[in-house]
Parts: sequence; structure tokens; C-alpha cells
Amino acid sequence: MTFWKNLRLLITISAGLLIIFALVQTFPVWQLDPTLDPRNPPAQYEVRWESAEAQQIMHSVCYTCHSNETEYPVYMRIAPLSWVAAQHVNQGRARLNFSEQPLDSINPNVMIAMIQADVMPPPAYRLTHPEANLTPAQKALLIDSIAMTFDRAATSTTSVADAS
Repeated sequence: MTFWKNLRLLITISAGLLIIFALVQTFPVWQLDPTLDPRNPPAQYEVRWESAEAQQIMHSVCYTCHSNETEYPVYMRIAPLSWVAAQHVNQGRARLNFSEQPLDSINPNVMIAMIQADVMPPPAYRLTHPEANLTPAQKALLIDSIAMTFDRAATSTTSVADAS
């Protein structure tokens, strides 16, 4: 008799959790916390990186969290993953946002140190984004490109309004 009671309890709990999960999907994260709006505001600046390969690495790896060009994978549209992703992206944008900061307001030495220390891209991000596992050669290329791009900072950041 206790087996059937336990089974019924398990089914009831599972059904309840499924209903809660389905209800959570109907609430976009930004309705609960407007600071976590995952949508991309328009870009104010565009950086021209020193090499095409560095540009590709920056756009595929760094711009996910550090620009207004975030493309969320399909699985990141499911709550509560969407909430966590939006929070991480907004934290990254708050620290560094290539779409909203001119290059002369960014410290390239901090960027280079973070890459050299293997802090960026973050290890948790690399688990779900294999393209973010940069080889030593890619890191060296990225570091050289950052240094060269910032050396010519006066001409490398273009206001999107000026480019039109």
C-alpha cells in the first residue's frame, strides 16, 4: 500500500513542478526585473579590430557579453536559464561594452591581463561555448590585435551616428 501512496505523491509533485515550470515560461525576465532586459539596444560605437581573425574572435566570443550584439542560443530562451543568461550578459555589458564605450574610455591593459590570466572568457562560459576555448595562438593574436587597435584608438572607434 505504501508503494502506491509514494507513487501517487511522486506523480503529484512531478505534475506540480511541471505546471510551475510551464508558468515560469510565460514571464519574461525583464517583466520581473527591468535591469535584466536581454534585448539588444542600438550600438553607438563600432570597433575596427586590427585583423580580420581578431575581429572574428571578438565577435564570436567576446561580443556575446561585451556588446549590444548578443545572440542567445535557443536553449537560453527557457526560464530560468534565460534569467541567468540575461544577468550574466548585463553584468558583462556593465563592465565593458564595445557598443556603448569609445575606445579611449577602455583600458586595453586590463583586457590583455584578463586574457593572459585565463579569466576571460570565463570558464563557465567556455563549458557551453566550445569556440571560446581559445588556443595559445588565438590568445596571442587577440592580445596583439588589442594592443595595435588601441594604439590607433583615435581612428578605430567609429560612432554609428557618424558612420551613417
